[in-house]
Amino acid sequence: MITIASEIKVAGTVPDVKEIELELPASYTLSPDSVTTIVNYTQQESGRATDAARLPAPELSDLRQEAQAQAWRDMEREVIKEPASILDAPAEVLYHAQELVHGINQTAALQERARTAFQTLNAHTTACVNKAEQVIAREQSTTQPFRSAEQQQTTRELVKAALDPELQQSKAGLIKANAPEYALIQQTLTPTDRERAAQLKDYAANTRADYLRPFSNLDRDQQVVKAQETRASVETRTRTAGTTQTTMDRYTIARDDIARTTLGEKVQEMVQAKSLPEMAPEQLAPLTVKDLLPAEVRAAAVEQAREPAWQSLEPQELRDVAAGREVPEPLVTVADEVMDRVAVAQTVELELDDKRADLTTFIAEQVALVQAPIKEERATLAYDEKFRETITAIASDNSQSPERVDAANQILQTLDRAELDPATLVSQAITHELDLVPADITLEANTAAIAHAQDVRELPVFNSVEAREHIQQQVIAELTGPAADRYTELRTNLETVQETFQSSVHNIDEKLTELDLARADITKETKLQEFREISRPAAIEINTYLKDTAREEGLPSLLDPDRFDQHVQQVANVIIETARNNGITLGATGESAQEINQVASNLFNTLASGMERANSEHAITHQLTHQNDAAAQLTEQTFNQLVATTAPIGSNGDHAAHASFDQRDQQRQREETDRQKQGGPGTKIHDQSGKEPSAQEVAKLPEITTPTPGGSVTELGANAAELGGSIEDIAAAVLAL
Repeated sequence: MITIASEIKVAGTVPDVKEIELELPASYTLSPDSVTTIVNYTQQESGRATDAARLPAPELSDLRQEAQAQAWRDMEREVIKEPASILDAPAEVLYHAQELVHGINQTAALQERARTAFQTLNAHTTACVNKAEQVIAREQSTTQPFRSAEQQQTTRELVKAALDPELQQSKAGLIKANAPEYALIQQTLTPTDRERAAQLKDYAANTRADYLRPFSNLDRDQQVVKAQETRASVETRTRTAGTTQTTMDRYTIARDDIARTTLGEKVQEMVQAKSLPEMAPEQLAPLTVKDLLPAEVRAAAVEQAREPAWQSLEPQELRDVAAGREVPEPLVTVADEVMDRVAVAQTVELELDDKRADLTTFIAEQVALVQAPIKEERATLAYDEKFRETITAIASDNSQSPERVDAANQILQTLDRAELDPATLVSQAITHELDLVPADITLEANTAAIAHAQDVRELPVFNSVEAREHIQQQVIAELTGPAADRYTELRTNLETVQETFQSSVHNIDEKLTELDLARADITKETKLQEFREISRPAAIEINTYLKDTAREEGLPSLLDPDRFDQHVQQVANVIIETARNNGITLGATGESAQEINQVASNLFNTLASGMERANSEHAITHQLTHQNDAAAQLTEQTFNQLVATTAPIGSNGDHAAHASFDQRDQQRQREETDRQKQGGPGTKIHDQSGKEPSAQEVAKLPEITTPTPGGSVTELGANAAELGGSIEDIAAAVLAL
C-alpha cells in the first residue's frame, strides 16, 4: 500500500495525469474504501506541499517562524489546563509548573537563536556560492553562456564542500567528476571565507545543542504537572460521586467550584508572572498549592462566590420565564417561593458570618493577651542580640575608620562588663552624654535592633495549625469572670443563628420538594390529556381482539391460565401501537415496556376475573348479549386498583413500580388458583343448562361497545360489574408509569 501510494503521488505531479485506475487483487487485505482513503490522504498532503512550494522562500520562512512561535505560546498557556483542579495538590507541583513555563520560554528563545545562527550560516554560504558563480560564469562564458539549474546546484554543493572539510570525503565523487570547477572554486574562496564558515558552523551547532538540551527537563516537569492534574481530577470525581444533593450540598458545591475557579486563575497568573515565593524545601513540603495564595485572597474568592452560588439554585421555570418561554402559572408561583426562601437563607448566612466573626475576634484577642508577654520577651532578646551584633560588625569591619572601630570596641567592653545596658547607652546618646562617634554608633545599632525586634514581635508564637488550635482551646478553658461570660454569650448567639440558618436551608428543601411534586402533577395532567385522545381507538382494538378470540377459539381460551401472558401481551401491544399512531411513544425503554405490560396484566386480570365470576353464576351468555354502553367500563373500585398497582410519577422516579411488581405477579397467581378451585376446569364455560356454548353462538354476540367518556357505571350483575373497562381509565393507569 505504501508503494502504491508513493507511485500515485509521483504520478500526480505530472500535469497530464488526471485520473488513475487502480486494480486491486481479490485477496487484498484492505477494502476499496480504505485504499481510497489512503490515496486521497496522500494526494491531500501532496497538494499542501505543492501549495507551500508556490510561496516565496522569505514568506514561507516567516510563516513557519510565526507558526512555531504560536505553538510555544499555546504550550505555555496549557501548562496547567485546569488550575482549579490542583489547588489541593502539593505546592511543589506549582513550582514544577513555573519551571516548565520558564523552560518553555527559554527553549523558544534558544530556538530563535539557533534559527538566527543557521540563517547567518546559510547567508554566508549563499554569498560564497554567488561569488563562485560569477567567477565560473566568466570563465565559461565563451563555451557555456547559460548555466542550467543542475549545473548551479552542482556549484552550490561544491562550494559547501570547499567551505566544510568534513563534507569533502562524502562528496569525493562529485569533486572528482567536477575537478576543474572545484579547483576554480578553491581559488575563488579566501581563507577568511573558510574561517568564517567554520566559525558560523560551530556556533550554529552549539545553538542547536543548547536548544535541544532542555527538552528532557520539559518532559519531566510536564509529566509531573499532568500526573497531578489527572490525580486531582479522579479525586474530585470520587468525592462528588454518590453524594446527596440537598440544598446545602448544591450551594456548597457551587460556591466552592466558583471560588476554586477564581483561585485557579490567581494561581495561573502567579505561574505566568513567575511570582511564586522563594521557600526552602522543608517549608514547602507540608503546603498545598492553595496555601501559596494569601489568606485574604482565599477569603475574598469565597465571599465573591456566594452570590452566584445562591443564584444557581434558581429553578429552571424562572429562567424559562426570563427567556420568554411559557411556563404553567402554578410552577412559576412555587418557583418564586423557592427563591424567596433562598433570599431568607442568604440573609441569615450574612448574620451568621457576623456572629462567627465576633466570636473569632474575641478568641483572637484573648489569645493575643496570652501571647503578648511571650512576644515581648522574644523581642527584647532579639533587640539585645541585634544591638550587640551591629556594634560587633562595626568593630570587625576593616573598612571602618580607626575612630569608629575603637569606639565600637569600647562600647562592647562596656556591655561585657555590664556597666551599662543598651537602653542606658541609647539614652546617653540621645541626651548627648556620649562623644560624637560612640553616640553615632549607638544610635545606628539602636535603629537596626528596633527594626529586628519589631520583625520578631510580629512573628506568630505558634506556627502549626495544631499548636494554634491547642492554645485557643487552652485559653477558652481558662477564661473566668466577665471574659467567660462574654465567650458564652457569643457562642450562644452563634449557635442560635446556626440553627436559624439550617432551618432556612431546610425550608428551601421543602419548597423544592413541593416544586418537584407540582412538576409531576403538571406532567401527569399533560400526559393524561394526550392519552385521552387514544382511549376510544384503544377500546375498539381491545374489544375487537376479545371478540375475535372468542369467535375463533371460544370463550374458554380467554380464561386459559396458560394463555394469560399471551393475552396480556396483545393488550399491551394495542396500547403501544395506538399511542404510536397518535404521535405518543410508549415502551421505548425496558422499564417503560415492563410497566405497560403490568398495566395490561392488571386490566386483563380484572376482565378475566369478571368473566370467571359471571361464568360461575351461569349468567355469562345473558350478560354478553346485553347491549349496554357500560359493558366496557371499569367500576371506580377497579380503576383505583389499577392506578394503585402502577408506579406513581414523582421526583424520585418509578422505583415504586419495581418494588410492587413481584407482589402483583403473586396476586395474579393466587387468583388463577382460586378460579381453578371454584370452577373445576377453569377453561370450561357452561350456560344455565350445563351445556357449553359453541363458537358459532359466541360469534353471534353483539360487539362490546366503546365507552362514552364521562358515562355512569351500570351494574351488570352482582358479580359481573367489572367485565369491561374504560380506556380513559386504562390511559390513566398507563400514565402512572
